[in-house]
This record gives sequence, structure tokens and C-alpha cells, in this order.
Amino acid sequence: MRNKVICLCFISFLFIGNVFCDTIILKSGKHVEGSIKERTNDAVKVDMEGVTITYYLTDIDSINGQKVIIESVTVAEEANPQTTPVPAETYPGGRDESSGLQTSGSQEETIPETSAPSSSKMSPGLEKSTVPIGVAAGVIGGMILFGLFIGLIIYVYTSICLQFIAKKTSSEPLFLAWIPFGHFFLRFKIAKMNYLWIFVPVGLFLLSFVTGFSAGLISVLSGAGKAPVVANPIMMIVSLFFSAIYAAFSGYLWYKIALARNKKGWIGALMAINVLNGVPFISFASLIGCGVIMGYLAFSE
Repeated sequence: MRNKVICLCFISFLFIGNVFCDTIILKSGKHVEGSIKERTNDAVKVDMEGVTITYYLTDIDSINGQKVIIESVTVAEEANPQTTPVPAETYPGGRDESSGLQTSGSQEETIPETSAPSSSKMSPGLEKSTVPIGVAAGVIGGMILFGLFIGLIIYVYTSICLQFIAKKTSSEPLFLAWIPFGHFFLRFKIAKMNYLWIFVPVGLFLLSFVTGFSAGLISVLSGAGKAPVVANPIMMIVSLFFSAIYAAFSGYLWYKIALARNKKGWIGALMAINVLNGVPFISFASLIGCGVIMGYLAFSE
């Protein structure tokens, strides 16, 4: 009789323990029974036979038959998603806070997927070194305006010099000094040369344009593998040949103009250096030299 009473008390104790325990159903379908010690906005702490295990609300489907509703997500989690806790499914048996080790449970382990960093995001150093489009456009526009301003100054200065030379040699009409390509006729008149010489600069201009266009086209085709690369050096040689012809023509023309001004012919022949105007590091010196020669022929007695 005594043994029966003891057994009945023990069974009653177990039944009472099961009645007052909490039941948690995870979204994975796993049932967890224990005593909930603490519940926060994002997790619950469950005492399972003396071991405290934390389950996050994002992994729980219901607690004691009541659906779990997550009210809000903290700002810290939105700003730093890397700090989001690992789901409980990763550790089916839960996580032991006291030891940090996985507790007993299913041996299957799900490795959480890690998202690759977005390739569209640039590194901080690259973002800092990027020049805004507006600034780049402003710089390019400023350079273009500066180049046009310098070109206008050169055009006005050469036109004034040619007009003074024509006036001192009694060559008319003076307004031709201000007309593009028209100034060649005035120069031929000052130098007492035939007007047919106009075909030399005009022809060289057209040939240079065709040569430059062809060189650009060949460069594109060479990059696509549709044209021999040797064509580019040939075009450079042709361009240098045209430049040499123009230098000889310009030197001879200004040689004759210097003689018409009763100056030494070699001074005017030095104008052949204007062919160097497009050469880097020499262009500025060439422009200054040509300006000095023209000014000497225009303003000297």
C-alpha cells in the first residue's frame, strides 16, 4: 500500500509539471517544451531542465497555441543586417547561453545562406575619387572657351599685321586681311605671286582632312582586327609630307612678302616654323616666333 502511494505521488508530480510547462512550436515544425523565463520584443528565453535556451521570435510560429506576431524591427537591425541573429533552425536543439554551445537535438545542421556583396556599390575610396559630371563638364567647357579666346586673339593679331603690311605696300583691298582664305589673295598680291597659288594651301587643307579622317578610320578598324596596323605609320608619314610641303610654301610666300617690304628675305622665310604649331612643347614658341616676324614686317619702318 505504501509503495502504491509513492508511485501515485510521483506520477502526479510529473503530470503537474507537464501541465504547467510552456509549449513552443517553431516554424520548422519542431515542438519545444519548457518554462519561459523571459520574453522580449525579439526573443524568448526557455528553461529546459536547468538549461536556458534562447529562441528568436522570427523563428517561432506559436507559443502555447497563440500565433507570434512581430510588431516592429529595430532601427539597428535595418541599418546593420549583418548583426541579425542566426535562426534557431541552424541549431535545432537551441542555443545554450551559459556555454555558447549547441544543445542536444537533431544532428542536421542548416548552413545559413550568405548574400554576396552588391557589385553595384563602389568602395569608399572610389566614391571619393569620382569627379561629378557637372564639374567635369565645366572644366571641359572652360578649356574650350579658353582655346577659342586664344584663337580669336591670334586671328585678330595676324589680320592687323597683314592689313598694315598691305597698306605699306599699297596692296588693295585691305579688308581681305580679315576674311578666311581671302587673306591668301592679299598675301599673293603683296608678294606679287599668281593667284593660282591658292590651290596649294586649299589642296593641302583638303588632303590633310582626308588623311586625318582616314587615319582615324584605320585606327578603329585596326582595333577591330579588320585592317593592317602598318597603315597607321604610313598615314603619319603622309601627314608629315604634307606638313613639309606647307612649310616650304609658307616660307617662300613670306620670303617674297619680306622682299616687298624691303626687308631681308630670310626673315620672312623663317615663317616656315609655323608648321610646328601643332607639336607639343614647341607650339607656343612657334606661335611667338611667327608673331614677332609678322609684327616686325608690319610695324617696322
